[in-house]
Amino acid sequence: MKSLIKILIIFSLIFSGSIFSQETQEKPENIALDLDQLLELVKQGRFAESEEAAEREARFIREKNRQARNKTPITNEVMPVLPPAFTPAPDST
Repeated sequence: MKSLIKILIIFSLIFSGSIFSQETQEKPENIALDLDQLLELVKQGRFAESEEAAEREARFIREKNRQARNKTPITNEVMPVLPPAFTPAPDST
């Protein structure tokens, strides 16, 4: 039983190593081979960053407007409550 576990552990280590070596052999797409390609990659990065910034700004404005709507008071005018001495007397006819 112990030898079977050892064999399984050895095989799993061997196969996991081959999986990791396959992942490292993939060629990344963002490597510039000359200056023109580097310039294009920089422009694309700035364009993507500007889109992300615009999206964040729009989300911020939406949230700010939503919070401002939630702070709006329900009543605009309040009628003062007068003490009994200032209430007019009822008409007696």
